[in-house]
Amino acid sequence: MNLHLISYRILHPFLSVKHPFFVLWIVSIKERFFSRESIRLSTKSKRAIAVAFGVVLMISIMVFFPDRNQYLTVKPQNDNNPARINATENSSASEQQVNNVTIAGSVAPSLSPPPYITTYQPPFLPTLPPGLIGSTQVTNSTVWKKVAMNAWGYFQPDIGFINNVTGLPSAGSLWPFFTDWDLGVYIQAILDARRIGLIEKEGPWGVYDRVDKVLTFLENRKLTNESLPYWFYQAENGEPHPDFVSTNNYGYVSDAGRLLVALKNLKTYNNTYTTRIDNITKNRMNYSAMLKEIDSLTGSNNIYDYFVASGFAGFWPDKANVPASIMNNIWSTPQIDFKGVKLPTAKISCEPILLSIFDLQHPDSRVFNLSRRVYRAHEAWFNYSGKYRAFSEGPINSGFVYEWVVLPDGRTWIVQNQEGSDLDIVPIVYTKVAFSFLALHNTTFARDIVAFLEKNLLPPYIGYYVGISEDRENIETIGCNTNGLIISAARYAIQKCNPP
Repeated sequence: MNLHLISYRILHPFLSVKHPFFVLWIVSIKERFFSRESIRLSTKSKRAIAVAFGVVLMISIMVFFPDRNQYLTVKPQNDNNPARINATENSSASEQQVNNVTIAGSVAPSLSPPPYITTYQPPFLPTLPPGLIGSTQVTNSTVWKKVAMNAWGYFQPDIGFINNVTGLPSAGSLWPFFTDWDLGVYIQAILDARRIGLIEKEGPWGVYDRVDKVLTFLENRKLTNESLPYWFYQAENGEPHPDFVSTNNYGYVSDAGRLLVALKNLKTYNNTYTTRIDNITKNRMNYSAMLKEIDSLTGSNNIYDYFVASGFAGFWPDKANVPASIMNNIWSTPQIDFKGVKLPTAKISCEPILLSIFDLQHPDSRVFNLSRRVYRAHEAWFNYSGKYRAFSEGPINSGFVYEWVVLPDGRTWIVQNQEGSDLDIVPIVYTKVAFSFLALHNTTFARDIVAFLEKNLLPPYIGYYVGISEDRENIETIGCNTNGLIISAARYAIQKCNPP
């Protein structure tokens, strides 16, 4: 392990709270020199920090000129959470305390709150120099490959969130567990990384090696008495989370749908995996209970349900009517006018729209129409308020939130908790959505959102940070959903730049 990795890991606890001294240190690494004007201290203060400065200097002196690939250094927290779907209205949260959450008809035991959930509010981070997008005039395939390389750092063994023995993903460094949703994100990231040219097919930690580890886990993992997956598994050994074994609690339909989307794409990528994948989905796991829940979604107008139902339809073609019905329902609702943009009064957020466009093989054409309108609503909000928005879902210091661009009751720009209660908090500008807007639309507005985030978040040393609230409070997590979606967006943009 090189000295830069060691130094950054040692200093990350200080960086995560944005101690001014260490923020300036990390900015100096980015700029490759210490600015003489960075800190103005009295003689007494200088003496007080002399020892600390000497330690930092000794650790980092060998790495004043690191290359870009060495910015894969620290294991921050995660941002993963299964999608909300009507059939399981109380969605799970991989990185937060969950109490009395209904899981497929049962009640989950309480989880100990992960250590990164805190009420501490860090001071403002000094504005950083322009980042990759902010300093680039043209966002071409070369730039997008660099974006993907930054995000791919999250999925590196040892350095990132992939266990170097089992090959399984952690939802975060302080939450070494994963759901089937996480597994789907990882599989899709592998496929996208290969298409972009970030990894080889063969060799250690190539596509085949990584995929084999995941499929071997799926073929042998412990299942519930109903032959369904447990909610969480441990990345270290593939065993179920101990809190759920005794209660026989199994995972969400939404988790399963995300995994099925990725497995379908894996079969398409290499049909030699077909037998193994079909054996896993049709023989080893008993999805009959979840398929009944999918059937119940025909009356839904929730865009999450469309994406998840599409995952099941990829393996059970007789379910193809469900996502089609959901899309019909969405466009059959009355439309409201937001600053000249007409939006259906359905349950609409950005993440499932983007996942549907990037990851589904044949998304309904109306998803693209919905995507354009939702993007235009974000731009209209900025023109109205002067504030950037990029609505999605993710963790905050006190839990997990869902940001809805519009709800069935006609309200717009609503933030809710996982129980569906409104929250009076400042919305988060999500990095994954900003990059996705840029990949899809390549507008000045989309570039400006990304540039804004680059100048207000720490650089992506091991993946991109989740985002920042509109009042510039940094969200101190780096996560699976964030970096997986950014890699998918980069692959989509590169394909647009270089069509087959």
